[in-house]
Amino acid sequence: MPLDFSQLASQIEAYVPRFTREADAATTEAARLRDLMAALGDGWHTAPEDRAALMGDPAVTHPAPACPASYRVFATDGSQIAVDRHQVATCYVINVGTVMIQYGADPDAQLGSVAHLLPDHDADSADDDNGDPEAPSPSRQTSLELERAAAELSSLRALVEASPPDLFTLALIDNSLVLWSQTMNAEKAIDHDIVQRYVADLAALAGLARTRPFAIAGYLSNPSSPWVADLVRTLQDGKPNGAPHPVVYDRDLFAELADGDRTERFERKARMLELPEYPSECWVDFCYLRAGGEIARVEVPRWVSGDPELLDLTHAVILDQCRRNQGNPAYPVALMEAHEQAVVSDSDRRGFWWLLTDRLEATGVAGSVSAKSRTKRTPWT
Repeated sequence: MPLDFSQLASQIEAYVPRFTREADAATTEAARLRDLMAALGDGWHTAPEDRAALMGDPAVTHPAPACPASYRVFATDGSQIAVDRHQVATCYVINVGTVMIQYGADPDAQLGSVAHLLPDHDADSADDDNGDPEAPSPSRQTSLELERAAAELSSLRALVEASPPDLFTLALIDNSLVLWSQTMNAEKAIDHDIVQRYVADLAALAGLARTRPFAIAGYLSNPSSPWVADLVRTLQDGKPNGAPHPVVYDRDLFAELADGDRTERFERKARMLELPEYPSECWVDFCYLRAGGEIARVEVPRWVSGDPELLDLTHAVILDQCRRNQGNPAYPVALMEAHEQAVVSDSDRRGFWWLLTDRLEATGVAGSVSAKSRTKRTPWT
């Protein structure tokens, strides 16, 4: 049955006052933290090792630089067909949308996608028999998310390597530049093969920047990171974000940024960056940028953040990309197009499983689709 909104209407009415109280408390706390941040002075330099580290003057903001008339932007984004234990085989598909848009005297655009069929490396892991077939176990979900991030970066590298070095080129991903997964468990062994492939692509892109005007950035819309707010509270209150104070996200802390401006740089802290596979040039820094009424987090590798001219070009092109997105001026248009190219529809999923089942049956491979899956596809009422 469809969702019964009449059942939810009264619950929403009851929730609104609570939401309003929480929002007001967070706004008040964000203002308090802004005052504390302004008063820190040299206190920034006493930041704990595991917290974001400021790399400049916290009082300085950077206005939008002039955007070059001619530039090229690449973007990738990924989608997937997850492992479904009710299907004939345990595997998954990653579909990477790819975009190249060139501006200036010789405008051009190329859109496409690259599909990858991958085996399920966690086929022998324990699973919950009552789970939804479209919801992989945490182990599977981690592998899928890391493989997707690696595939997005690999496709981005291929695009940049195949392009001429004549224009400033910005490569964008809709994610952090730090390889991670929302389901990653601290106790789970890190797949060093994926890390090595990912870092090799990052290092190769850094090498390309030595021969052409080029930068790479990760763009995160409406981020929920609290790193700078945590840092301010830790330095001033001795306690991180949370009780007894309302949680404040960095986007709230920097809500007063002027349109087009960015904050100073902060050093990203992450367990992944401590691995021996990560060379220092692949360490990641970040800043916050106001675009189209929204605060976004922009991540760049150290070789970009350490070059003021390159960082300004990255800032300018990202802002220009957002402003060219007439439907959503807070999000780069190249990333929007990459997402559209990556989307896997329900009919795509059905078509893939049908094709795989048909091919396996033709070769005599034993396998069967579960009764649960068949029931979902052939409702009887």
